[in-house]
Amino acid sequence: MSINPDAPTATAVFRTDEGDYNVSLFSAEGKLKFKLAQKALKEMGELSDKVMIQREALQSLRSDIMDDECNDKTLIKPERARTATGQYKSDDPSTPDVNEAYVQVDKED
Repeated sequence: MSINPDAPTATAVFRTDEGDYNVSLFSAEGKLKFKLAQKALKEMGELSDKVMIQREALQSLRSDIMDDECNDKTLIKPERARTATGQYKSDDPSTPDVNEAYVQVDKED
């Protein structure tokens, strides 16, 4: 859907795969639907721009955090899990999302 700027009378044109249609010849309901669709397209374009700006801001923040805060001091180093008798625990293959062979040890500040 678009307005054809090359038309001498600036007739609104509804473009489809089957051809172009003159919106001024649509029923009142059809004209209203066309206007609503045009408005929705414009709003979607504006939202798309906002999403792109937010994505770039998030990438910049992530990069800044990685550069400034991620270092050996803040890195969480998992340690091998042990049983009560001190032997290493093995990973349970029935829980693919969890590796029981390792635990995260909280660092004291």
